[in-house]
Amino acid sequence: MKQSTLGTIALSDLCSQLVAHLESIHMMPRTISNYNVVMRKLQQFAEKRGANYYSDELINSFIQEKGVRERFNDPGHMYYRTCRMIQDLAQGSVPRQSYSRHSTAIALSFAWDDCVNKYKSFLSSRLQSSVTIKTKLERLKSFFLFLMKAKVLSLDDLNPLAITDFIYHASQTYKPIYKYNLLQSLKDFLLFLHSASLVTSNYGLLLSSLPNPGHSALPTPYSIDEIRTILGSVDRSTLMGKRDFAIIQMIAQTGIRAIDVANLKLENICPDSHEIRFVQHKTGRMLSLALTDDLSTSLYDYLLSASSFSTPMSR
Repeated sequence: MKQSTLGTIALSDLCSQLVAHLESIHMMPRTISNYNVVMRKLQQFAEKRGANYYSDELINSFIQEKGVRERFNDPGHMYYRTCRMIQDLAQGSVPRQSYSRHSTAIALSFAWDDCVNKYKSFLSSRLQSSVTIKTKLERLKSFFLFLMKAKVLSLDDLNPLAITDFIYHASQTYKPIYKYNLLQSLKDFLLFLHSASLVTSNYGLLLSSLPNPGHSALPTPYSIDEIRTILGSVDRSTLMGKRDFAIIQMIAQTGIRAIDVANLKLENICPDSHEIRFVQHKTGRMLSLALTDDLSTSLYDYLLSASSFSTPMSR
């Protein structure tokens, strides 16, 4: 395998550097163990190819073979993230906090780029939040990439076969929940094309058999006894244990999203009115959640121990 200009850096040394970095930012041992699993697979991948040193070609080949499917099977995107962190270290940079395969821009044809801009304006006119619009457009990237590869470069080229081929591709590539969200976004986009008279056929009907979430309820992942067991396993004698207990209890009682927990500040906790008030990340709207007595006690226990922090709910 052809080596890049960074080929003098031993892959094993970069893996050791990554472990040291993860430890320096106080990452949980279990999470570091997950990174180590990926790094062992990466080194085995390199050994089979007789490559002991780092190269961009090696990393990209590993991502292509292991990371494409894992991107949707692994909620932490562990394969992709591990490789990009190693790549940063090889280039002398500090690994970033986040990486996204979907942040890469897709070179759309002029016709499709124009459609995307019109769809974005349509969503804005419907008062959908910037976060919702961004999420829908991010999901549609895989559809447009599929169209570009299939040489469907304009609305005139769009046809039922191209859409059904993509639906089959999605069913073979993505996990059920991601596939469902992706196809819902695609259905919304196709319905827009017809309602805006950009196409004569209503291709959204091809996705009419998707289950209606309004007619079904998602099962609760954990029972009350399981939640009690999880809370009971937290070591509350430490500061981090107090924090974790309060966070788990808050999520279990209110259903608050993880991103909103991470953004909470002291001023969002309102004990006088028994509320947790904050601007929701997804919608951009103010949300009020109930602050129960036992949750209030847990938060007070943590805040009392972490009173020197200005943003108590952050890591």
